[in-house]
Amino acid sequence: MTKMPKQTAIDRLRQQALTRPPWQLLMIGMGENNHAAVSAETTRALTRLLDYLPGLSGMTLQTADGDLIVSRDFPSGEAEIIDGLIASVFKNDPHVTGIAFPASDGRAAHVATADRPHFLADKDERFVSSRDA
Repeated sequence: MTKMPKQTAIDRLRQQALTRPPWQLLMIGMGENNHAAVSAETTRALTRLLDYLPGLSGMTLQTADGDLIVSRDFPSGEAEIIDGLIASVFKNDPHVTGIAFPASDGRAAHVATADRPHFLADKDERFVSSRDA
């Protein structure tokens, strides 16, 4: 009988990193008199909601103390990872001529090509988050 190697703590951390989304939840209260706050349980539920609905860019949480704008926040460096994945599509399948990323109205907001394999139309633009909106 062959023994399976014991999983180390480092192995478990690596596995956790692979299963976590590449974003964190961002909640912004608008206005000086906004005192909205939510529980840790609600924060987890909103995070899971965005996990289950990847096409949902964000939402507004309405509270008695003010509204919270809820969206995904991508840490710096993620744009380079995304652009690298886009470039790999063109490298691995040269017959692919473009990847159209839809805007909220359903039309193509930007088309990445083999010459410009970027998620954003302006490659120098910072990764879009609700902070920039």
